[in-house]
Amino acid sequence: MYRIFTGDKAHSSWSLRGWLMLAAFDLRFEDVPVRMYDPAFDALKAACTPARTVPIPEWDEDGRTRRVWDLLAIAETLYERHPDAGIWPADPGLRALARVLAAEMHYSFAALRDACPMNIHRTPSPLWKPPEGVAADVARIGELWSWALPARVDPGQDLPACIKRPKLALQLPELHHRQPIHIGAQAPEPHPVHLDPPRKIMFTKCPHKLARRSTRKAGKTKSQ
Repeated sequence: MYRIFTGDKAHSSWSLRGWLMLAAFDLRFEDVPVRMYDPAFDALKAACTPARTVPIPEWDEDGRTRRVWDLLAIAETLYERHPDAGIWPADPGLRALARVLAAEMHYSFAALRDACPMNIHRTPSPLWKPPEGVAADVARIGELWSWALPARVDPGQDLPACIKRPKLALQLPELHHRQPIHIGAQAPEPHPVHLDPPRKIMFTKCPHKLARRSTRKAGKTKSQ
């Protein structure tokens, strides 16, 4: 059985992906959430050194506690330990394709990540002029999907177990209890997502930035 240390999966895509690699493939585990930007997180890093990021799965083997942290390393380790779970495709060609896509997703798209930080409880805000580099990242994603889709699983083949379980994410407690990460000023209460017309590109505003903006506005109002 695994134990996996995770941050807030409503805001940390890394933690969410690590959690999914265990939950989606029916691997037995205990989720140990640790609040980020908190002394408890610093204590976790000290206990799990040299790991400096979450998620961190750990398990007991041969009388030792073993850990792995980088997401691609987690995927490869779980694939080696559970080759029949379907973490990577069984077909060698599709497996190579999946690894290429996962690696580029894992290490690239810095501009898009910065402009669109993950926040499941987000407040949508249209951005008509994306920051430099975002449009190129979006175009690259489209290019990758256009290249990969023709090689997708044949309709007659059985789909991986994780694709058959679209409601899996509903098990996440973070989806039902809004606990935004607060840095400095109090973050505003998130609002439900309202979809704008398709012609708009939606970029999520980070709750911390919204909090700082609200604080500045409040200061200006008092001074007036």
